[in-house]
Amino acid sequence: MTDSQYLNGRLAALSPPLKISVVNSSSHQRNAEATVLRQHGYLVKEVATAEEVDAISESDFPHLFVVNFRDEEGYRLAQKIRQRSIDVGVLLVVSSVNGNHREHPFQSGADNFLYRPYVFDELLAVVRSLTRRLGANMKVGYR
Repeated sequence: MTDSQYLNGRLAALSPPLKISVVNSSSHQRNAEATVLRQHGYLVKEVATAEEVDAISESDFPHLFVVNFRDEEGYRLAQKIRQRSIDVGVLLVVSSVNGNHREHPFQSGADNFLYRPYVFDELLAVVRSLTRRLGANMKVGYR
């Protein structure tokens, strides 16, 4: 075990689990993403529409959103999420980001993004990275 693995394990043991909302209109893909995240100790709620995101109460607001919608719809949702909270993490899954538009996910409010298609190890790596950033700001959410 490396020092980094030991430290990550100790931090995970001391911290409450990260609460994640997986937002994807495809029930198959949403369930797959949620399952992988749950297998790694995260508390996950599955959300199918932007309207469902709007309906999430303040007490149930997650620490992180994984938004896997078509690009423009995903960008709009990231903006809405960011308007509600500057503290929540936002990970966008996008089909492509060309040349001068690489900043578009960040301008829309995302903390990071993944290109579609991706492998679950990439998803987990980005979520772990955001977990480190969000760890100090975690508030009570899912029960």
